[in-house]
Amino acid sequence: MLPEWQGGTPESKRFYVVIDVQSTVQLSMPFRGLEHGAMGYRHLRRGPEPVPRIQTIVLYTGERA
Repeated sequence: MLPEWQGGTPESKRFYVVIDVQSTVQLSMPFRGLEHGAMGYRHLRRGPEPVPRIQTIVLYTGERA
């Protein structure tokens, strides 16, 4: 039986959203997004189910560039 938070959605149809909030321009942000995805996949790969998709969203809250 699936936990209630999964809502019965099969693993192959689920996806994870990573939200990264930053207030300054960081040129390394694309690499950090790739690292977040890689760490998530490494963790999720341990289970027997297919790995869900991971979507990274960056919210910039700083001054207008």
